[in-house]
Amino acid sequence: MTVEKYLDTNIPVLYIVAKSFNEKGSIYYRLKNRLEIRSVPEVLELLRPDGMQIVLLDNKEMYEEYAPYKEVKELREFINLVGNTKLN
Repeated sequence: MTVEKYLDTNIPVLYIVAKSFNEKGSIYYRLKNRLEIRSVPEVLELLRPDGMQIVLLDNKEMYEEYAPYKEVKELREFINLVGNTKLN
């Protein structure tokens, strides 16, 4: 997962999405600043269990394969959910 293209531009909204291959739907967190854009994907890759996909999206509506989406507003909660694989 590369984030460099997001650091060099002014993308107003960027989401990190976690999807279990065995379940319908996914969870997402809206990244709030460049520090989160740079560090959160790397942390999640370390915690990501087998059978889970982590992606960065700038437009959730274009990617129906991850729907329905469930928003997680707190970064700590999102990281805990990914690490514990409790996505729904």
